[in-house]
Amino acid sequence: MGCTRPTKSGRAELGSVPPVDFQVSPDGEHVAWAGRFGGVPVGAATADDAAKAARPVLDDQVGPAYDRILGWAFNDDGTGVWFAQRGDETFRVTAAVP
Repeated sequence: MGCTRPTKSGRAELGSVPPVDFQVSPDGEHVAWAGRFGGVPVGAATADDAAKAARPVLDDQVGPAYDRILGWAFNDDGTGVWFAQRGDETFRVTAAVP
C-alpha cells in the first residue's frame, strides 16, 4: 500500500501556538496532522524528552508517542498514513477513518 498525494493541504494558525501542517482526506471529511504531547516515547531518557513526544493525530484520535513524525498523508481509500521515527527505527503508522 503506497501513499498518494492528498487533494488538499494547509496550515492552521492557532493564536500563539506555532502553525500546524495538516492534510485533509480526499473526501474532505477528515484531518490528519502530528503534534507534540506529553507521554514518554520508548527510550526517552529525560522528562524533557517526554515533553517532546510526537504523536500522529487523525481527527480527534491521538496515536502513540514517537521521537518524531517525518510526514503524513491520506491514501486513496481515506486511510491516514504517517512515517514516524523512534531511535534508529522508522515506522509506517496507519489509522482508518472512523
